[in-house]
Amino acid sequence: MHSPGRQFNALTPDQKKSDEAPKTPEAVTELNPITETETGVSILGVKLEKAANSSGEWVPNKEKYRDYIHDNLSLEMQRDIATAFLLGQPIFIEGGTSIGKTTAVRELCSRLGYEVHYANLNYGADESKLMGKPMPNLHRKNPDDPEFIYWLGKISSALVPEEGKVKVIFLDEIGAAKPENLVMLHEILDAIERGEPVDLSEYGNGIVHVDPEKVKIVASTNPPGKGFLGKTILDPALIRRFVYKKAPSELSEESFSYFADSLVGLLPEIQNIKPEMFLHTREQSLALEQLAEIPGFVDVWGKYKEFHKASKELLKNRKVAEDQPQPFSYDDRMEPRRVRDFILRFYNGDINDTFQQALKYYYSNKLETDTDRKKLGELIRLVEYKPKTTKSKRKGTEREEKAGAGTTETAKRVSIPETKAQKEIAEKITTKLERLLKKGADKDSVARGLAGVGTPEAMALRERLLEEEANKGLVALGLAGVGTPEAMALRERLLEEGADKGYVALGLAGVGTPEAMALRERLLKEGVDKDLVALGLAGVGTPEAMALRERLLKEGASKGDVALGLAGVGTPEAMALRERLLKEGASKDSVTRGLAGVGTPEAMALRERLLKEGANKSDVALGLAGVGTPEAMALRERLLKEGANKDYVARGLAGVGTPEAMALRERLLEEGANKSDVALGLTGVNNEEAFVFREKFFSKDLTNFTKSFTTDWSVLDGVVCRYGYEGGVTETAKRVSIPETKL
Repeated sequence: MHSPGRQFNALTPDQKKSDEAPKTPEAVTELNPITETETGVSILGVKLEKAANSSGEWVPNKEKYRDYIHDNLSLEMQRDIATAFLLGQPIFIEGGTSIGKTTAVRELCSRLGYEVHYANLNYGADESKLMGKPMPNLHRKNPDDPEFIYWLGKISSALVPEEGKVKVIFLDEIGAAKPENLVMLHEILDAIERGEPVDLSEYGNGIVHVDPEKVKIVASTNPPGKGFLGKTILDPALIRRFVYKKAPSELSEESFSYFADSLVGLLPEIQNIKPEMFLHTREQSLALEQLAEIPGFVDVWGKYKEFHKASKELLKNRKVAEDQPQPFSYDDRMEPRRVRDFILRFYNGDINDTFQQALKYYYSNKLETDTDRKKLGELIRLVEYKPKTTKSKRKGTEREEKAGAGTTETAKRVSIPETKAQKEIAEKITTKLERLLKKGADKDSVARGLAGVGTPEAMALRERLLEEEANKGLVALGLAGVGTPEAMALRERLLEEGADKGYVALGLAGVGTPEAMALRERLLKEGVDKDLVALGLAGVGTPEAMALRERLLKEGASKGDVALGLAGVGTPEAMALRERLLKEGASKDSVTRGLAGVGTPEAMALRERLLKEGANKSDVALGLAGVGTPEAMALRERLLKEGANKDYVARGLAGVGTPEAMALRERLLEEGANKSDVALGLTGVNNEEAFVFREKFFSKDLTNFTKSFTTDWSVLDGVVCRYGYEGGVTETAKRVSIPETKL
């Protein structure tokens, strides 16, 4: 298995299936519950693309839902529906009358331009109304014309594909359906689940291949009993085919009060929400083989299997769901597959958080009472990865002596003393991060935000973070761009105390001292993934670094990772290596991202050529980080016009603080770019204008303010976050960020 640190291979808003490892996206921190663009809608962070063809009578009229109230109940319901839509999983919502089940689906579909094929199954429905039937052809004029034509029913019309359309089959009151209706649904759901075509020959429509991305299924009902007449208990074998959500039997006093006050304008139509309500949608799913490369995944998966068994026991012994009349199961086949798919689509860089979100969605959502959910929540909290740590044998002054002993004359000679301007930048960053920490900022984010800062004050802040149990691996990543003797000594200590070696290798980005090169060699001997070492060479273009890249390639390192690890290096040797990697099959997108920090004419020409050859425009935009020339700014504008993702462009502004870049950031925000991506793209920009920008847009957004000091990608941090402390870097790398700040 690859080192856990592999997750930081390429922290971009997208994920390609190539020879690259999983990229860790930023955590969702923008507290805007609903965002809508020309192409998509995001509900609490779950992003869905709009239908390409939104015409037709079955698409709900958006105007009808102008006064729709998004209280927390409605938001969470729409988020859960959107999650099922995104994952191609049918969802079954059981809840009381008038809590908003039907309206939540219709309002969401009105935004997305999805057709809603609504079928009310109350007291049963005639099969022909659902699936269609043959009818005499009233337009028959000659013997060759068909005698009968087939009328499509409410379900079959949704199964038949139409260009550009997305269709939602809404089966309302499924608890009152006829047995023959349910048998038919079994067959359809089974076929879709197995990826097999649906046979509609009986209804005159032949064999239909159903695309789960184009056909969504929602079922709803009132709970059996509990005052709801005519509702029968459904077969658990049918329910297992759905993601089962147990909604309230009636509105809570809080929900009713908020709804009523919003109707008359006393409260906003969208309720304030908490960050934990958000999910983070990856632009593209992880590949299945990448799961094992996520830090701690194997450990957490083992704990998940224990959790699944324990949950089944609670349910079997009626320790939970005792008062729920509708039986259900935690299915041995369906739940693990669903959890896996959730991780692939929503992995947010924190395997514990992502797993626990998945378990709440698929397990806790089946429970009605807060008491039952809390009981299961106690088990969910146990599904976590705890990195193994080794207790340090040295304490107090012994550590000081070790740090002093590790300071070699070579390191003293090659470290580049900070200029006054660089020192001012470093002090400003450290002071701001300390204030954010006091306000409750995430310790690990603060540790990452110290990238490139090696002052005594910054080193002291790192020590404080470690005392407060910040993640040692992330502290190591936050040492990117810092090559002082003190930083090297801290790396050694972190290794002794159990920090992941892969993180340490990645956190050497931007450091090219002899000591750093020696540490890389040692880590390789100790089994660290070659790809991580290659990535951690970003910003280092010395002959020794180039030679190590060649050796890593011969020993089987990923060509894509070597290309990414060339970020910040624009020497002729580096440009020649890029050309060779392309000829040998390296991904164009890896090469374009690995051009970050390089703005030479040769690099700009290579970008243009790769665009002509089909490189992803968004990746080209991301690979412009650290390059603020007029040519680079013009290219960004062109990429936006040609459809590049605004979030990529925003993140690709890291290290660029020109007036043009600051103006572009404002414009991107106005045009709907994700605030989190704009924040990450402020990394390495610490002039007065950048701090004014942070205060203007993130003063009330603690998490995004903190994130504006790290790209969340050690490769870029090692290129754009350096203020004179890195030591032994090339002139090309040194030019990346500082000249573009006011200081």
